[in-house]
Amino acid sequence: MGLSRWIVGGCVGGAIGILIWVAVGYFTQYEVGWIAWGIGFLVGVGVRYGAHLGDEEEGLAQGLLASVMAIGAIVTAKFLLFSILVGGVDSEGLRELASMIRYDEEAMIASMADEIAEEMMDRGATIDWPPGMTYEEAFHQADYPPDLWQQAETRWNQLGAQEQQERKQQRIMFISMLRDAAASRPSFADFFSPWDLLWFGLATITAYRIGIGTYGDE
Repeated sequence: MGLSRWIVGGCVGGAIGILIWVAVGYFTQYEVGWIAWGIGFLVGVGVRYGAHLGDEEEGLAQGLLASVMAIGAIVTAKFLLFSILVGGVDSEGLRELASMIRYDEEAMIASMADEIAEEMMDRGATIDWPPGMTYEEAFHQADYPPDLWQQAETRWNQLGAQEQQERKQQRIMFISMLRDAAASRPSFADFFSPWDLLWFGLATITAYRIGIGTYGDE
């Protein structure tokens, strides 16, 4: 029963610290590293309070638990703030999206076929898709009804060579933009710096000493 009280107390202290870290980061748009020290303090207080409720004496296990929970709370806080400040699709998702976009002849005609399909659906017309195929999944010529593809091919050819090239170039530029965004997008690892060694260390030591019950004895 004692261990469960320690964990609950540590979780409450850690949750308060995480909320403070994320709130400050959200409103300042900046990570304030020294708050990690405060998280260690709050986790240690929570574990010690849980032990106090059970009239338990000082113990090494309480200090070690507080240290581990403090590290876990700090990493959680950093990840939540990273998600808020960076958010959206990660770099791998952007690279995958860029790799899926094509600008060959078939892909450009398929985009025309999508336009025609949207026009037909807006008019309430029924499209006889190949078995197992839908508008959202159609990508290659075989995915479209033959008559729809023929209309798209005719419309594409009517654009002329110059406009066709312009449309392809627009798609190439969009792919390049996605790749540039993926390359410049920070990862969670970028949220760690040498200074974190100091804050993690202070937080761990503080959580340990308060959790074990010896803080302030010297």
